[in-house]
Amino acid sequence: MGTEQGQSTRPRGRPRALRPTGTWVDSLLLERRVKRLLPTGDARDDDETITATVDALCRLTRRLLRRPVTTAQRARLRRLLCRRPQRADVVLRQLYQWRHGLGDRDVRRMLKSRREGRPPVKMIYR
Repeated sequence: MGTEQGQSTRPRGRPRALRPTGTWVDSLLLERRVKRLLPTGDARDDDETITATVDALCRLTRRLLRRPVTTAQRARLRRLLCRRPQRADVVLRQLYQWRHGLGDRDVRRMLKSRREGRPPVKMIYR
């Protein structure tokens, strides 16, 4: 039972939201930078601190994406920072999704493979 001309060999299921692009290299440097930017202690409740943190994350995101940050992305970062407790892994997952055009499921799978002691993930999408 072969595939005929024009038929896809991709298994059926939920389609990808975006087409992945770029190279995924698990970066510990990015993780350290995100953790360093997040406020700690009582500073989390201060609106000025959240605004300054959002600005710093937008600068980091602009360098990461190599394009300006949209207002929707800026609002998403602000919502992530207003959550309690603020966790760097949530912000980091969002940055990976935007950078590589992956869905949440793919990013979680790749990060899970890192935690299981496998070598760092490097995938090239074309």
